[in-house]
Order: sequence, then C-alpha cells, then structure tokens
Amino acid sequence: MGVKEWLYEECPCGSGRKLKFCCWPEVRDEVSGGDTHDRLVEAVRNLHQPPGLTNTWTELSPSALLRADEALQLMREGQDAKAAEGFREARKLLPGLYALWNNEAMAWWRAGKYEKARRLLEECLKYTGAINAFGWGMLAEMRYGTGKEEGAAEAAERAVALCPVSRDAASKTAAALAMLGRDEEVVRYVEGCGFEEAKVGCFHAGVASANLGRREEALAWLERAEGENLAMNELRGKIVADLKAGKRAEDLPEGRWPHWCRASYDLGGYVQTEAMTSLGGKWSVVACDLMSMALYEGTLKAGDALALLHYLTGMRATAMRERLESHGATETAPPPFATKDEAKEFFVNAVLNMDGLTFQTIEFSENMEMEDPIPEEDIPAYEKAIEALRKKDPSQAAWKTGKATLMRLAEGHPGRYRVRLNLAGMLMLEGKEHEAEERLEQLFEEFPSYGFAAAGLLRLAVERGDLDKADEICRKYRPAKKMPPEEYLDWLDALEPYLELCGEEDLLENVRETAKDLRKELGIPEPEPLVKKFWEKIVRELGGHPRRGRRR
Repeated sequence: MGVKEWLYEECPCGSGRKLKFCCWPEVRDEVSGGDTHDRLVEAVRNLHQPPGLTNTWTELSPSALLRADEALQLMREGQDAKAAEGFREARKLLPGLYALWNNEAMAWWRAGKYEKARRLLEECLKYTGAINAFGWGMLAEMRYGTGKEEGAAEAAERAVALCPVSRDAASKTAAALAMLGRDEEVVRYVEGCGFEEAKVGCFHAGVASANLGRREEALAWLERAEGENLAMNELRGKIVADLKAGKRAEDLPEGRWPHWCRASYDLGGYVQTEAMTSLGGKWSVVACDLMSMALYEGTLKAGDALALLHYLTGMRATAMRERLESHGATETAPPPFATKDEAKEFFVNAVLNMDGLTFQTIEFSENMEMEDPIPEEDIPAYEKAIEALRKKDPSQAAWKTGKATLMRLAEGHPGRYRVRLNLAGMLMLEGKEHEAEERLEQLFEEFPSYGFAAAGLLRLAVERGDLDKADEICRKYRPAKKMPPEEYLDWLDALEPYLELCGEEDLLENVRETAKDLRKELGIPEPEPLVKKFWEKIVRELGGHPRRGRRR
C-alpha cells in the first residue's frame, strides 16, 4: 500500500476519521510517496506528541481557551460527541495541555465511543504517564466499566503512585480505588494526597470508613463531602441517616455500603443501557454495581439478585454472590424470570426503575391501531373533526360539528382512545379544564401505557404546582414497548418542566438530549418559543426547584 491507499485508512491519531480528512494536511510535507507506513504513523504521533507537557490552563492560547470553554459547555448540556470534537480542536492548537486529551477521552466515553476514548487516553498516557494521575484514574474507570478488572487495578495503582496536581485528579484516583473495593486504600490515599477538601474524595473516604466499621470517622468524612452534586449528596444523606440510626455494613444485604448512585453510571445513559441490553459479558461489573444500589435502596431483593447473577461473569459478580450468600441470602425459587430476555426486563424494572420512570427499550412504529377502530364510513367526519381541533377556534361551525362527531364516536367505545384524547383536547380549548381532566384521568386509568394521556395529565399537574399528583402519574405510567415516536416525544416534552421542578438535572439533560435527537430524526421542529416561555414562567413562579433532593 502507498500514500493514496493510506488516505482512506483510519488516521493513526485515533480520532476514528479517515487520514485524508484528519491529520494528513498537517503531515503531508513530512511523508513522501516512498516512505513506509511506520514513517506515516511516526509523523502523526509527532504531530500530537506534547512538545512541553503542562496542565496549566493559563498557558492556553486565547483561541484554544475559547474552544475548550465551548466544549465544556457542550458537555454540561449532554452534547458529548460535539464536546469531544471541540476538545480535539483545542488540543490541536495546544497539544501540550494534557487536560485537553483527558477531556476529549472523557467526552468520547460519555458519548458511547468506548474504544475511541480508550485508544486516545492510552496514547496520551504514553507521553504523560509520569504526571497524569487523572488520566490513569479515568483509564481505570474505563477498563473496569468494560470488564477488564485486572487492567483497571493496574491503572489505579499507577494513579496512586503519582502526586495529584488538582482536586479532580485526587477525586478520580479515589473513585478508581473505591470502584475496585479497596476501602482501606481509599482512606489512606485521601488522607495523604494533599487535597482533603476534594468532596468526591471525602465521600469515598466516608463510605470506605463505614465499610471498615469506623462509624465516627465515616460521619466526619461524609460531613465534609456535603454539596458536591445532587445525586451523590442524596446518597450521602441516606448513608449518614442510616449510620446515625445505628445501622452497620453487616446489616445490609451485601454487607457493604455502596460507593455509587445511579447517576454515577449515567454518562448520557449509554453505560446503563449497555449493562441493561447485554446483562452480562464485559458490562457485568456495571450491572453488579447497579444491583448493589438497588439492593441498598430496597427495590431489589437479595434472592432475586442471586438469580440475576447467573447471567453475570467476572470477579465482581463472583464477589457479590459470595457476599450475598455469606449474609444469609438464598436464591428466589422459582426465580421471577425463566429466560435471559425476561431477566433483562426484570433488571430494567427492579434495578433501573427510578421512582416510576422506567428505562426500557421502545420500538417505534409509524402508527398504532386503536383497540376499537373507527368505522370506515366515519373516517372522513373524524378527519374533519381533527382539522377543526388543529385550528383551535371554538367559534367556528366546524368546531361544533367536529366535537359532536368525537362525542358520538367515543360514546360506548372506550377502546377508541385517540378519539377520547382529542375530545378532551377540545374541551380544554373551550376552557372546560375540569371536564377535560376527568376524561383524561378515566382514559389513563383504563390505558396506563397511553403516553399522550399521561403527558396531558402531567402537564396539568405541573401547571398548577401539584407535584404529588405529578409523581403519581409518573409511577402509574408504563410506556408501551411499541408506540409512535410522536407519542414518546410528547411524554418527553411533558417530563421536562416536571424534572426541572424536581431538580433532577441528570435526568433532565438525558430527556432533553433524547427529545432533540428524536426531533432531528423525525424532522419535527422544536416547541414554539411561546410554549417554552410559558413553561419557564410556570417553573419560575413555583419557586425554581422546591423539591430538590426529595424525589428518589
């Protein structure tokens, strides 16, 4: 092969792009037609090799700083793939700042590009391995998450051997040790790393101390960890309350306090989804950690966990089984599932169910037939009624005729749920909210998997600030496994102001990103600005986040 063929091979820099559209413009003058492929790889690596390694952000060029700031903002918004591209552009402007390499790898990992993230980070560590504690800690997390537990331990040990240069590096190293269950080492590391104010590190030191039976020490560490982030702070508060009530690690189903909450494995939803859909293989360690959280929260029974462990492999699964059995757990007989597919569904509901917000795989269909179809001769009148509803003008004669048609078609036919939904919509536009809500509630009671009805009721509850009612709707709603994408999108749109009021930032980001992707795929525009302003006003008038930290 020669240069022409290499141009359409993957670029040696690990970006995943073709060489021609990646690093070729910057190395073409250094590679001649007679050079070997090894010379090409060397030129690309020299291009990216940090010329003078640093982790000082003040040394950034203004353009690199701008791109890095933009990428960080994209990451906060959940646009991880775009963030990774931004970090890559900043890294090209200043390859010596290895924090940019770390951030790009983390963004690719969050975006579900696991191999790309790992390759980039390992390439970075070739040059920064002697100083990049954060990079080693993150590599430990990547290897652990994909089932390479021995490799994860090696990376964590490399991180521990280095002097951390920031709180983030100290926190990432402590998290890596916690992930591996090395509680004594976690405490010793946080005590001696020089960043005892790092709240994530304090949290892991507190949980580790609790697992070691050192109650007062655990409470002291956990007190210092308060306020790091919503999800971790909720778990911290629950552990503190249980410790003060006298509960010990041996009183728990697995004999350990959990270091992780669900949001720890959120990462845009990708990692949880992989654990859910495979329920085994390289994602076994993640599935085990998620099960540990569910055991502590009480949504999963120890006997059912033992049944699920038949599908999981690796050291983490073996250790979990041994701990459960040593604490007297026996496998549920008969188990609540007979096949792997049934086990996956059970895992979704018992392990990933977050206060009624069920994570499951949904198959989209172009249309869903009603249980009680409209007679063919009535379809023209029904379509005219829908057209009148879309015009939103109750003063028109077509409105009255359309409403009469819907009432006639709905009468005595409960299975015509779309007709009943549209009739409620007409009543709402006429200002008859009470009657419309009653019809929606009856419809939702009979068809709890109907997303349009659930979304309508959720909007009404949020609009008047009745979040207890909103909670109830979320608990009752059970999404159908097959539905039109517009129905699912309507539910996501209704969830957004509800999650914002509840202070569920992580879930809110996922919902927004999912809705955005679905709209793009379907060619559906974003909600009208007036609609957005209306819900922003509702959230503002209800006091921002009145239930922050209370949902789970």
